[in-house]
Formats: sequence, structure tokens, C-alpha cells
Amino acid sequence: MTLPLDHLVVAVPDVAAAQRAVADALGVSPEFGGAHPDVGTCNALLSLGGDQYLELIGPDPKAVTTGELARRVASLESADIWGFAVVCQDLDSLAERARGLGLRTVGPTAGSRRTPAGKVLRWRALGLSSLEFGGLVPFAIDWLDTPHPARTSPQGPHLEAWHVAHPRPGDLQALYAELGVALNVHAGLRSAIVATIVHGDRRLTLTGAAPGLF
Repeated sequence: MTLPLDHLVVAVPDVAAAQRAVADALGVSPEFGGAHPDVGTCNALLSLGGDQYLELIGPDPKAVTTGELARRVASLESADIWGFAVVCQDLDSLAERARGLGLRTVGPTAGSRRTPAGKVLRWRALGLSSLEFGGLVPFAIDWLDTPHPARTSPQGPHLEAWHVAHPRPGDLQALYAELGVALNVHAGLRSAIVATIVHGDRRLTLTGAAPGLF
């Protein structure tokens, strides 16, 4: 089983401000995707080509319920790549495999959000976490019968390159191999995700400490 990249998750303290910053850098603005009412966050999405996209996630200023995730992103001073998602149509088998590797699992759980146009998008997600590797361990998502967000988000930019880094690259690389994640790990002094997005002659490089969402 190979688990390709689905999307990069960039946590921001203010989604609208982050939309403007990305638009200034790339000439294309991420589109407001909608709210996650159960946790008090909202997002904006930008296609990165194919079935890959960038998600900006931050606190929903209109939220009635504020969960732990919303409080965490609201406390940020600047944008930070928190993690990434991979595509998987058999989340139950992946959960079993992950537990066998010593990872903590959350779900699979059902998720949904309503777009500004009123359409409800539904998915199932499996959270994976590791004390050692944090957000460098991806979570997995199955979009069920929902059209893939990369196909319905603003087009043009593409993901030129991205990588993760960790002080123990060999151990993380071995974990990726067991999970089916085809991604090379760089040696680094600390956990990091680095992504370069291009649109024409414009370029935006994002970095993050990868603390994880789960």
C-alpha cells in the first residue's frame, strides 16, 4: 500500500490574513472552504496540482464551540506547517498496522464541513501520533464520494518540492517504509517540514516545526 500526499496543513492565527499573504506571494488566493463546527476552526484551500492541496487552518471567528485545536491555532504568532495528510481508502487496516508499529491512533472518525455555497463535504480520517516524531507522522484521509478538494480549489500553483527533517532520519524513514509513505527524510537538528510552492515566476517557501494536529 502506497500512501500519496493529500495535503499540507498550515496552522495560522488568522485565516483571512493568511489568505492575503499567500495571494501577495503567489498571485492566487486560497479560497475559504468553510467551518469545522465541532472544533471551532475554519479553513482556506489552494490546489497544488493534481490531487494535492494546501490547507490554511485557523480559529473560526464565528464559532460557538471552541475546541483544543482552535485554542492552539489561535495562540500562534505566525504560520506554521503542523503536518500533512496522505490518501488511504482502507483506514481500518492502516489503523491496525499503525498500532502494531507503536503509534497512537485516533479514529477512523467521520468528518464534515459545509462550504460557503451550502454543500456538505464528508470524509473519514485516521489520526496517527508519535511522541518521537510528532507531526512528521501523517494522518490519513478517505474522501469517500466527495469531489477531491484539490479539484475544486483555486488552480495554478504547484508544489515544486517538499521534504521533512528529523535528528533521527533513519528511524523515521523506516517508519515511513512500514506505513507506505514514499518520502525521503533529511537529517536535521529538529523536526521540520519545508515546502516550496511556485506559480509562474513567483515562489513561496513555507516551513514548520510539525507539532502535529493529534
